[in-house]
Amino acid sequence: QYGPGSANNGQTNPLATRFRFVGQDRGDLQVQAPTVHTVGLSAGKIFDVGGMQLETTAQFFNLLDAYGHNQFTYSSANRTYSPNFLQLRSRQNARTFLFRTTLRF
Repeated sequence: QYGPGSANNGQTNPLATRFRFVGQDRGDLQVQAPTVHTVGLSAGKIFDVGGMQLETTAQFFNLLDAYGHNQFTYSSANRTYSPNFLQLRSRQNARTFLFRTTLRF
């Protein structure tokens, strides 16, 4: 069992289960998922063509192609006895390029 067995008022602590805490309280020994590092870039230009406007935009997402995971698995990642303990899922999206043109008239 993790966490204190009784609350400050002397009653039993309903949060003191083996599923709730790894340390003595919520902040103690809690593991964070790895930091997500991503770089995005967007550039655009508006051209006046007669009485119309032509807008072009280029956008890059995840420019450095970071591939880290950004969350723990849904299935028992917080249960110390589980084979899925601290297993990660949800990899970052791959590098993406978007080119867009808009004609306003």
